[in-house]
Amino acid sequence: MDLMKIPARLFYIIGADNLEQECQNAALKLETTLVETVGNNIENILQKTHVIALIELISNILISIDILQNEMQSFETRIKD
Repeated sequence: MDLMKIPARLFYIIGADNLEQECQNAALKLETTLVETVGNNIENILQKTHVIALIELISNILISIDILQNEMQSFETRIKD
């Protein structure tokens, strides 16, 4: 066995070990970023859902107001006659 090759082999093993740690760190950062992104997207979706619900509510209120105005006009017309 050549003793000069042992340090080179150890260097590759240590390098591979560091590479594995670097990959784990990168994966952890990526996972954190993805979780934050998904969290932000969910918040955006919920906000959009609330906006859509608000628009539908306002639309229904406006329709109801229009119906009430028509009914009032009809009632006023009947009273005058």
